[in-house]
Amino acid sequence: MKLELVINSDNRTFSDLDYPVGDEIARILHRAANQVHGSDMDTLDDLNQPLHDENGSPVGHLRISA
Repeated sequence: MKLELVINSDNRTFSDLDYPVGDEIARILHRAANQVHGSDMDTLDDLNQPLHDENGSPVGHLRISA
């Protein structure tokens, strides 16, 4: 199984000085973890899930393949 996690931090959410960048990264990772938690291999095979920042803008993806 191969897991690929990409988060592009070039957008405005990651440059907001009033909001810690680590909190946004943790929020995105937590959401991705919730998407796969409890799933079996058949469910995860060929998963391609977009990841979004707190504003709903796409910032990357989570892919899992055999």
